[in-house]
Amino acid sequence: MVDTPSHDFLRLVQYYKETYPVHDILHMQFEDCSVQVGVNSRELGGYLRKYYQSFVTEKTDVPPEVAVTILETPSFRRDGNWRVKPPEAGKKRVKEEYRDFSGGRIIRKRNTGLVFFVAPGINLAVGSCREHPNQVINFVNNRYIQWMLWRTYVLLHASGVSKEKKGLGFAGFAGRGKSTLALQLVGEGLDFVSNDRLLLRKEDRKDIRMYGVPKLPRVNPGTLLHNRYLTPLLSREKYDHYRSLPVESLWNAEEKYDVDINCIFGEKRFTLSTRLHGLGILNWRQGDGKICIQEIDLDKRKDLFRTFMKSPGLFFEPEPGKPYPDLTPSRYMDVLRDIPVFEVTGGVDFTEATAFFRHFLECTKEDENE
Repeated sequence: MVDTPSHDFLRLVQYYKETYPVHDILHMQFEDCSVQVGVNSRELGGYLRKYYQSFVTEKTDVPPEVAVTILETPSFRRDGNWRVKPPEAGKKRVKEEYRDFSGGRIIRKRNTGLVFFVAPGINLAVGSCREHPNQVINFVNNRYIQWMLWRTYVLLHASGVSKEKKGLGFAGFAGRGKSTLALQLVGEGLDFVSNDRLLLRKEDRKDIRMYGVPKLPRVNPGTLLHNRYLTPLLSREKYDHYRSLPVESLWNAEEKYDVDINCIFGEKRFTLSTRLHGLGILNWRQGDGKICIQEIDLDKRKDLFRTFMKSPGLFFEPEPGKPYPDLTPSRYMDVLRDIPVFEVTGGVDFTEATAFFRHFLECTKEDENE
């Protein structure tokens, strides 16, 4: 284990960067945001290039908007007083702890031991990064999300798809099928925008910009089992096992699979930006009878705001010299006020929901200025 040379934030950052120098640099473009990722592991660099293949660009001399450093190092020594981040609503396990310094914040993942340093101009991850690439990817994407929040976007816990520059978002509590429904629609010819996070900004009353996050969907076995495009991701043994499970057990299965959008559905099917034309809120449950989809007045259904409002969490640092962004319900309402919002209740029926939302997009007219 590393014997921490100092509790001073900036000295720690300098120590890691000097002791474990970067050997490989990855350049990416997330729409308007250029991202540079430096790693000291060529193995991890190769993994990230494959994962972000839709967004990798040639080396550029233009300074990146976001620069991230990922270092494979011995375990970080956990000493001093750490504060625990309480679990999110509906969850019990503590995942993160942190310490605040005058120069920035250090965050430690309890399960993996990965440690992250965040401050204006500093985005550093250290530890066994090769063993936990998903947390590395989440960190890179969090840095992009922060950059977007600095530009007055709001963050939604939602998946997203688009068709001919017309976008749909899907919100709902964890496990309600946001990713499953999105992938069903991608199988019907729509493009994939985002798996679990959307960023929105209102340009004018008819123009709500919607940006996704470049993360492959991670889905449960039930999603693979009931989507003909995804079933080949299961071995025959796994397929037979999951087919034998009761519906409730299959619905709650914890094993996750990454879905490579371009490989399965075709090239250029992963896009990060479009215009939002509608939002579906999945409030259905297994065994609750016939599905019901109704347009609602979101201003009168404040109980549904918690399905899509999302805090940026421990990794967010306000832009230097500016206040914390407005992420109150009224801010979300201001962004979504002129967008059709549909609540999906009753029993879970992906076939009916897919047909409804596909028809909705097909019948939605684009603004003539788009």
